[in-house]
Amino acid sequence: MPSNQVDEEYGFDTAAEDSANAEEVEYQKQEDTFDHSDDLLGKFLDAASEVTDNIVSYPVTNRSGDWSLEFNALVTEAEVKAYDKFARGNRSSRRAGAKGGDFSNAKMSARLLAEKNTAIYKGTGKDRKQVFDQEGEPLLLNSDELLEATGNPDDVQASIRAFLGDAGTSTMGGAVLREAGWAEDLTPLDPTDR
Repeated sequence: MPSNQVDEEYGFDTAAEDSANAEEVEYQKQEDTFDHSDDLLGKFLDAASEVTDNIVSYPVTNRSGDWSLEFNALVTEAEVKAYDKFARGNRSSRRAGAKGGDFSNAKMSARLLAEKNTAIYKGTGKDRKQVFDQEGEPLLLNSDELLEATGNPDDVQASIRAFLGDAGTSTMGGAVLREAGWAEDLTPLDPTDR
């Protein structure tokens, strides 16, 4: 008897039964490939409660000596708003007609880099060596020694811009922002575009 005919003895369509059985077998195969252990919820909640960081490293291309800078590329929305406000200058100077209302990418990036810098290294590979200051603390972009060396003892952003150049500062700041999930115009990146 063809499989699409009704089995008169039992009163059901054998073709429909075969199809339902095939679907059940396929569903069971899919179920068997997933881990439905009771541990998954606990593992996910543990992962969700972890304090995370997003450490990235970039070479300093405008200086001789094979240096690299390391950053924690976690940037909150509140920080983005503060960087944007800082980069646009204060409102009172804009109201008074002074220049400062235009967005400065280098200015914003310098502040971001100063706040997110976690280390300076000699080298870029796994054999790199971390640089320490005279007290044995990690040398950072806002360390007094670097500020003095760049001739900007009282201005961290000017020191960073002198060290990296405006283009290098903007480029590295943009790279840190992208790693943190923000576009250079300070809007969130679409994670599906990565």
